[in-house]
Amino acid sequence: MTKSTPNTAAKLNWLFLFLLTAMPFLADAQQLIHIENDILAARSTGFRATAALSANFTQNINDIFQTTNQLQLGYVRQKNTFVSLTNQNLTVFNGNNIVNDAFQHFRYIRSLNNRMSLEAFGQWQYNEIIKIQYRSLNGIGPRFTVFRNDSTKTRLFFGSLYMYEFERETEKITPNLAHRMSAYLSFGSRLG
Repeated sequence: MTKSTPNTAAKLNWLFLFLLTAMPFLADAQQLIHIENDILAARSTGFRATAALSANFTQNINDIFQTTNQLQLGYVRQKNTFVSLTNQNLTVFNGNNIVNDAFQHFRYIRSLNNRMSLEAFGQWQYNEIIKIQYRSLNGIGPRFTVFRNDSTKTRLFFGSLYMYEFERETEKITPNLAHRMSAYLSFGSRLG
């Protein structure tokens, strides 16, 4: 019986991580809401919040009412990052909704070391126009720092997420259930 050397065990661990993170490229996957800019903005220690509310009413030969509400919250403490995004849009044209959607996204990232983090998220949304009565998407997976330069604020991340999706359409009795894998590569740099 041969013993596994530490070098061989490390190679097997890296191979396992590579296969785990490469699987999403082989699967049909999507993530509807891109929040990477909000994650990077929340990297400074403490609490961060932005809110926007807009409403517009135009009356000419048509009546047009539009409103958009956005709230972004971020909190970083030691190895923990919390990000929450809320968005709601409504456009009514002559009494008919032509846009009526909203989403809530919450993400938690726990830094395990300088190169790897674990992230988990929950996302809930509806969209009247494309007949989504309710959709939830929950996921978890690793996030790897491929490159990081703090002086230039340049970063490159790779992540892989397992997701469970539940969707109820307004015109279907049976909900859609799906297991998904998603992978992403994120690059950010501050210019100037």
